[in-house]
Amino acid sequence: MINPNLETILIAGVLIMCFLVALQMKRYNDAPWKSVFVAISIVITGLLSCDIWFALENGYWGGKSFYGALFFAPLTFVVVAKLLRIPYSHAMDYCATAGCLVLGLLKADCMLNGCCKGIILWEAYPGEYVRFPSQALEMLCALALMFVSIWTSRKESCRGRIYPNIMVAYGASRFVLNLFRDDWDRAHDMGIIMPIGNIWSIGAIGIGIIWIFLLKWIDSRNRI
Repeated sequence: MINPNLETILIAGVLIMCFLVALQMKRYNDAPWKSVFVAISIVITGLLSCDIWFALENGYWGGKSFYGALFFAPLTFVVVAKLLRIPYSHAMDYCATAGCLVLGLLKADCMLNGCCKGIILWEAYPGEYVRFPSQALEMLCALALMFVSIWTSRKESCRGRIYPNIMVAYGASRFVLNLFRDDWDRAHDMGIIMPIGNIWSIGAIGIGIIWIFLLKWIDSRNRI
């Protein structure tokens, strides 16, 4: 069940997504009204995939792992692109913009709920600790990548390549910020020498790089 704070955040997010994606669709000569379905698809599939990835990672339901949205979106948007009758490459560019916004909004929910805390930097008062602002920085990184996605979509040479580049950038930023998250105990219990999230960060970077080189290879083949 979605908590009231997250429900409000997501409703606002859908409205913002519709506007941003509609602008992109206009540039791509796709019907802007389809942005509504892109936004709704991103939220629904994003939330479900976050739940699924958390369950796969931990062996039980009851949390969210944002990497689920990052990894499952390229698969779910094969169907979305067909239903909306838009090129898959266009759909993934829209997904990059909308997906980064969702990741930022979900991290705002983490800030409200007090989860995903940063490591303790110092004790300000007895029992009161100053922590590394990992939640806020992760949110800002996701929103910054959203603006990068919007900006790069203005250039025709970048279109169709935005999502894999976002995967690399998001994976790299999360790899660094995960080092300052207060969840090392769980990783140590599993015999892992780095935060669990960093394994998925490396996976995101690797998939993104392979995807980018694959697109370049396809372009080179088409020019022959």
